[in-house]
Amino acid sequence: EAEVEHKTVFGLLKMIESERLGEAVDRTLLNHLLKMFTALGVYSESFEKPFLDRTSEFYAAEGVKYMQQSDVPDYLKHVEMRLHEEHERCVLYLDASTRKPLVATAERQLLERHISAILDKGFMMLMDGNRIEDLQRMYLLFVRVNALESLRQALSSYIRRTGQGMVMDEEKDKDMVSCLLEFKASLDTIWGRKAFSKNGSILPPLFKDAVLEPSPLIFRQESGL
Repeated sequence: EAEVEHKTVFGLLKMIESERLGEAVDRTLLNHLLKMFTALGVYSESFEKPFLDRTSEFYAAEGVKYMQQSDVPDYLKHVEMRLHEEHERCVLYLDASTRKPLVATAERQLLERHISAILDKGFMMLMDGNRIEDLQRMYLLFVRVNALESLRQALSSYIRRTGQGMVMDEEKDKDMVSCLLEFKASLDTIWGRKAFSKNGSILPPLFKDAVLEPSPLIFRQESGL
């Protein structure tokens, strides 16, 4: 009996991994088998634990691979897609109790482990390009793993570094004020289109601080104080 259960779990895990790799699987069969595990009272110990372990291994490897191969906008879209797929699995065939630990496992391996790398690799490019949709995707994903402070620091650093670069560039002395005003206008566009907000709400206080912090330093340098 234990051997039958072990083989069944192994088969279930292989099917789910195949689905994650893009293959079509019999979701009705998965649903029936997992309902049977629940009815027998062995779902949590016999299936869920090894399933979450396998999920963690799968996304740990995928996160590293995709971070190396993809640019940040594509990586964030991939993470968004994966989280949606895992939610869908919970609706279609996994027990409802699995949803929270499953999503948390995927978020940890695909997002939490790579917060610094995502910001280092792509934040400046997204800001320079006014990539509103990608910035909002980043914000909403970072909300999920309580990483807004890291995003706030990256934003503050970006504003300070860009503003100081304009102030210190001797070749742009004559155009410095207009350059700073253009920079402020581009930031206003990003705020106005709610890149750093949830459900279209106003810019959170955390991010207002990130905008205000560097400003006195930049303008002190501009005036030579």
